[in-house]
Amino acid sequence: MLHVTILMVGKTREAFIREGVVFYEKRLQPFLHLTLKSVREEKEAAGLTAAGVKLREGERLRAQIPPRAAAIALTPQGRQFSSEEFAAWLTQRELEARPLAFLIGGHLGLDEPTLAAASERLAEQLVHFRKPSGEELLVGFDPGPGRGGAQIAMAQQARLLDKLCSDYRARAILLTAPEHHDVAKSLESMLSREPIVVQQRQMRDVVSLLAQCDLFVAGNTDLVYFAVALGIPTVALMTPDEMVATAVPDSDRLEIVALVPGERFPIDEFIERTQAVLLANAR
Repeated sequence: MLHVTILMVGKTREAFIREGVVFYEKRLQPFLHLTLKSVREEKEAAGLTAAGVKLREGERLRAQIPPRAAAIALTPQGRQFSSEEFAAWLTQRELEARPLAFLIGGHLGLDEPTLAAASERLAEQLVHFRKPSGEELLVGFDPGPGRGGAQIAMAQQARLLDKLCSDYRARAILLTAPEHHDVAKSLESMLSREPIVVQQRQMRDVVSLLAQCDLFVAGNTDLVYFAVALGIPTVALMTPDEMVATAVPDSDRLEIVALVPGERFPIDEFIERTQAVLLANAR
């Protein structure tokens, strides 16, 4: 049986995350021997730089790596897997009969000596994405242009998404085709509340995250049709020309808000249709 140790800086404070950890520990018991360890978080103090904080935390992490274990650094710049690729990777590690130690840094990340000591670097998102809280809605939002090129002004998009997150106690995740990631990055900087950020290198990554959403909002983009096919409550923002030219799916999980060029955004209609599609999903 594969032996896996997860070493992390600091302790998990949020109750919902602790519950998730316990849940997955139980599910993994038949397949591997899992050990979770945390090391003390270094307090930032006068005269201690961010690099100094990471060095001290890294020393504590490295001291806890089990003998013979292959150290795997989890970092945003690391190699990213699909679920199938990660399963194959774990199978290969099990055949090598060598324990694994996954290293997770503090809020500043891992220091260079720890990264250098690691035999591999994997992306922090290699595990399945989880919503931040069972009590919050996860709202997916595509800021990219529609099929016909129509796009809401960035400032209006930011106001709209901020209102959704405020009215529905929601967290936002920006989902768009890879070629429009620069648009998502610009919108991210304009939001009042920081959205959930998960690396999306390919369209399949985007669709996988889309499947986790409780509500999806977009212009006439390809993701609207993916969302409806996945049964996700969706509000599509379309111009009258797009509504005429598009074969709109017939679904109670889809509401359309008409955007008339030159007129103000119909916020009241948008809220009404959002409520309608969420209620339809709740029935």
